[in-house]
Amino acid sequence: MTKILFLFAAVITASRGQQTPAPNDEIQAKTVHQLFVEDQADREPPGGDLTRLDWSKIGPRDEVRRKRVRALLETGQLKSGLDYREASFIYQHGSQPDDFLMAHILAMAALAKGDQESRWIAAATLDRYLHNLGQKQVFGTQYRSAGNEPMTQEPFNRALVPGPLREALCVPDDHIQQIMLEAFRQNRQPDLSKFDSGRPCRQ
Repeated sequence: MTKILFLFAAVITASRGQQTPAPNDEIQAKTVHQLFVEDQADREPPGGDLTRLDWSKIGPRDEVRRKRVRALLETGQLKSGLDYREASFIYQHGSQPDDFLMAHILAMAALAKGDQESRWIAAATLDRYLHNLGQKQVFGTQYRSAGNEPMTQEPFNRALVPGPLREALCVPDDHIQQIMLEAFRQNRQPDLSKFDSGRPCRQ
C-alpha cells in the first residue's frame, strides 16, 4: 500500500439538562475549525515517531470529517478565507483524486477571499492531485513510499517551477525539502522550527 505523508480537539459538551450527544451528533455539531484541529492532532505522533500513527483509525475519521465539511460547504457555513483553508487541509487528507481536486479548489477559494496563508496548501494540493493521477508533482511538497521502498518525492518535475515562483507560494527550497525527506526516511516528523521557509509563510 502506498503511504503518503503530508506536512504541516475540541470537545462537544451537552447543555445542562440535555443528554450527551451520540458520536455522530457530535460530528454534525462541529465547526470546520474544530474538525481541522482534530485532523491535525491525528497527524502528531507521540515523540514525532511516524510509525506510531494508526492509519486504520485515522482513515475512517478523515472520511467522517470530509463528509461534515461537505455539509458545511453545501449549506453555506464556510464564510472566511480561513474557513476555506482549514476545509482544504481536511479534504487533502482524502483517499481519491476528487478529494484532492476539491482540496485544491477550496485552497483557491481561500486565496480569493484574501487568505494569503493558503498559498502553501494551494501548491501542496495540486501536487497531491497530480501524484494520484500518476503524474509528476511540480512543487515537491509530497513524500511517499510504496511498500518497503524508501520515501521519495518522485515522480517530480523539478524543472517546471522556478525557485522564485515556489517561494511566492511558500514552498520550502530544495535544501529544506532534502532535510524533510531524510527525516521521513527515518520515520520521523521533520523539525522545521528554525527554518522560516519550511512553514506556511505569511505575507
